[in-house]
Amino acid sequence: MTKKTPQNSLSKVDWSKSPPLFKYQQKILALALKGDNIYITKSRQIGISYLMAWLILLRAGKFGRNQIVVSASKKQVGIIRNYLFGFCEQLFRITLKGKEETIIKSKEGKTAIIQWLSNNAITAQGYSGDVYFDEFPQNPNAQHIYSTLFPAASLADYTINIFGAVGLESSFAHRLFKGVDQYGKKTKKDSYKRICLDVYSAIKGGNKLLDLKKIRKLCTPSQFKQWYECQWIRSGGGIFDEALLKKCFFTTSNKNSRQVIIKKYCQIPPFKEDNSTGILFGYDPNGTSYNGDNQAFVVLDEQKDGKLYLLENHILIKKTPDWTYGHIARILSKYASRLRIISIDKSGPGARVYERMLSIAAKFPMAKFDAFDYGYKNKNAIAWHLEQLVSEAKLVINYNDDQVIKAFYSVKNSVTPSGKATIMSKRTGSDHGELFWAIANAAQHFKVDHSPLHQNKHLSIGLV
Repeated sequence: MTKKTPQNSLSKVDWSKSPPLFKYQQKILALALKGDNIYITKSRQIGISYLMAWLILLRAGKFGRNQIVVSASKKQVGIIRNYLFGFCEQLFRITLKGKEETIIKSKEGKTAIIQWLSNNAITAQGYSGDVYFDEFPQNPNAQHIYSTLFPAASLADYTINIFGAVGLESSFAHRLFKGVDQYGKKTKKDSYKRICLDVYSAIKGGNKLLDLKKIRKLCTPSQFKQWYECQWIRSGGGIFDEALLKKCFFTTSNKNSRQVIIKKYCQIPPFKEDNSTGILFGYDPNGTSYNGDNQAFVVLDEQKDGKLYLLENHILIKKTPDWTYGHIARILSKYASRLRIISIDKSGPGARVYERMLSIAAKFPMAKFDAFDYGYKNKNAIAWHLEQLVSEAKLVINYNDDQVIKAFYSVKNSVTPSGKATIMSKRTGSDHGELFWAIANAAQHFKVDHSPLHQNKHLSIGLV
């Protein structure tokens, strides 16, 4: 027997009551209530989901209009639903029921249905109402969802409401926001009111809860640009630039005859055991084949000044895993007394290198072995962690090490086959992307406050 969805009556509530809203939220609400279609690209944490929940409740409970809410996941759509249910509890002392759909008897005496959908627009076919697309710009299925649900808002005076943090510049969501077709030509005039609400606009609009200094510490420079400044991700756009890397060049400071401090780029001094708190080793096999892909490994020295120094970097061309293992073992013998981490990507030939290294683990009694396989999430997190290191000048490299600098320049924003934003690097020719990942593999074990990697659980397979 099918369980009947409970009905909720809001016919007698006092709609003069309202949750507190910032000025920019009030302006958007007034615009939406006029009946305009709206498309908002937004900074994180500025209360747009909160605002949309109030708008949905007003339209359903006060005016008796059907509402269709689509988000990327059940958890995400649940955030908006929880806000809406919370408004009823706090303002009207009414507990709403209905998780998949919420049926409301309105002040107008009409019955309105709120559909809560998680990235499955096809389940809403046949319904009509005001449509809300949450986190639309970051949804790889945005075009399909939009085309499926667009008809739901085409009847009567229903509206389309799109909002979310920005995504890929090459996406359908970006073209819709710009009002252009796939060739970049302006489309026919539509009825959208397009709003870009970055973190600075939110602060100017009265939001005093936002602390820019704290926010900048909590994310990398590229994340801040996307999440808070609403800069769309350009596929192929580099993450590291010259100014960022120059902060990491090793320098010495001396006073001249006038007692003015002069800084000079120099070579990182040789390893000294007394200065070191631990050696981190990172290896990248560059792909999964045994057919001559470049491999790379690095030696990083965590020193007492709280920085990570790149002591050695090696690119191995057309070497077998067994040859590679022997070469690595010889290099690491120099650092045995301080070797703390041996971090190996064990995909492809890396599995054999890892296996051989484990066989001589007794030679490095202080070292812990970390073997892992890259996945979409941990690959990005490891790269962002290294970006955080670089942005805080916690990584130290030689100013004239061209292959290391090229390795960082090779790292760019890209797109997975499923349409998700990711980080890629060229591993062919002289770009040396394999060297970047070797550094990242080792550096993930260096603690950085607010790193996106250390905000989550450790994302590799684990230490042994």
